[in-house]
Amino acid sequence: MLHLSTLILATTLGLSPVEPAWLDAVPAEADVVIRVRGMDAVRKDLTAMIKAMSTTLGAQAEPGLEQAVAGFKAQFGEAAATEPFLAVVRAVASENPASPPFAIVVSAPDYEAVLKGISGGKGPTLKKEEGGFDSFDGPQGATWYAANRGDMIIFGPDKPLVAGFAKPGARSFTSGLSAASKVRFGAGDIGLCVNLAALTTRYADQIAQGKQAFIAALGQVPQQQGQAGMMEFVKTMYGGLFDSIKEADIFTLSFDFAAEGLGVDGELTVKADSAAARSIAAAKRGNASGVAKLSADAAYYVYMNLDPKSFEALQMMSLKMMLPGGKPTPELEVLMAKQRGMGRIEAVSAVSMANGMRTINIMNVADPKGLLAVTEASLKLMTTGDSPLNFFKEVKVTPNAETYKGYTFTRTEMVIDKDKFAKLQPNNPAAGATLTVMYGGDKVTSWYGVNETQMIQLMDTSWDKAKAQLDAYLGGESGVGNTAGFKAVRAKLAKQVNLLAMVSVQGLANQLAAQFGAISNNPNIKPSADMPKEPALIGMSLSTNAPNGYEFHLVVPSPVGAVVEKGLVPLFQSLKPPGN
Repeated sequence: MLHLSTLILATTLGLSPVEPAWLDAVPAEADVVIRVRGMDAVRKDLTAMIKAMSTTLGAQAEPGLEQAVAGFKAQFGEAAATEPFLAVVRAVASENPASPPFAIVVSAPDYEAVLKGISGGKGPTLKKEEGGFDSFDGPQGATWYAANRGDMIIFGPDKPLVAGFAKPGARSFTSGLSAASKVRFGAGDIGLCVNLAALTTRYADQIAQGKQAFIAALGQVPQQQGQAGMMEFVKTMYGGLFDSIKEADIFTLSFDFAAEGLGVDGELTVKADSAAARSIAAAKRGNASGVAKLSADAAYYVYMNLDPKSFEALQMMSLKMMLPGGKPTPELEVLMAKQRGMGRIEAVSAVSMANGMRTINIMNVADPKGLLAVTEASLKLMTTGDSPLNFFKEVKVTPNAETYKGYTFTRTEMVIDKDKFAKLQPNNPAAGATLTVMYGGDKVTSWYGVNETQMIQLMDTSWDKAKAQLDAYLGGESGVGNTAGFKAVRAKLAKQVNLLAMVSVQGLANQLAAQFGAISNNPNIKPSADMPKEPALIGMSLSTNAPNGYEFHLVVPSPVGAVVEKGLVPLFQSLKPPGN
């Protein structure tokens, strides 16, 4: 929720490169700093991006953006709309709504001219305050404060921020920032920096109370709905979020708008003595080169390089939803202990769900045969999970079912209990059909193959189709890495990553069309034929940066706009009732 709120805050402002000395002038009293490149410059970049994504939307958005900047110029002057500035905020409750706890920092040589600009062109009457700053009558009758430090000026309604700026030799907000964070904050159109350590210390009691109240509320749900497994999963996930935020230190984010698309770059540092920092120290990264060999017609692409505990945590999050009471059985705990002993797992995966679920998952691991044995035993345990979300009523495991290109494959067949799944959605008569469309039939068939270094999992509706997935990966000629969309997105993500994910918007449109057709019992619902054929990919990456940082990137290229406009929008419009 914190990351989402800061994202919303940042995207409502316009922001550009800022000199380190300017950023160093931000007082340590600030909790949040927002860098504004210049309203007019951001308007131009944002307009170019929207037009590149959609000429129709661009034509609608451009007049509104121009009007907003023109109003800003009329109120604060031409320079206010063209020059960069910093908005600094204290995250505390304000006793006076007319005096919220913020201030603005600008780089300007003329102190009087700046104060005239924010006072409607008339120089305010200044009163000297103890500490080397001034007070004056600001907007809406509130008292504002200002201070001058050579070519840097601060002004606003918050006295502690202005006083902190005015102190000679005062400690700066940037004292806790790494060099990389400063560079990231100063890049692109928007910069945002949040001192999470200060906020979590200040509001520690509220965070603890919020966690307790939230978990207590979730604890009442199983008695009402009988879904203990799912609630255990939710409690684990949100409880972990409440706990992990206490380890956070500084959160830095930047946005860049351009005709090529949207780029979001961020860094989260954690406290040096935290469990997260110890995890970062042990982490390993990879170049995710295997993703490029995956088929270009998939919907989702993932690379992971995880230690055994992290890999197990991901597995358990989903398994808990299907286990009685959401608790691992003694048998499962034994299996997970064996898996932890196999070391780090590096995996690349591709998934599509347009005409039945198709997956390929290549895992590099020290003991592939041992991992296969754990996987087989885990699948057999699924039939013992008496949970509303465990909708597999039969699991058949056939070892040594196939051999192909140096791999020996075990076949697993899991029969879907559509009636049980339908009970989860009693008001949806198409629930069972939706599940059948998702998996391509009444059962899920997978093949798990091992050689000396890898375990490969293939899911498809037949062995011939499963082999074709493997052939495409091993050949690599038709891989997604050969497409222009992949090359453009991959170049903007981190080279060495712990996690990389891409979503094909065309693949998403095909998946939704199949599911909407099942829900509405209308096989004629299909993506538009005008949808671009070249895969338009949204990409993200997460990397650990020793000693105590996480770096993340998100890329939304402009070609995504055409696929949304010509593929997804008509698809959603087709769901409207006749005559509406």
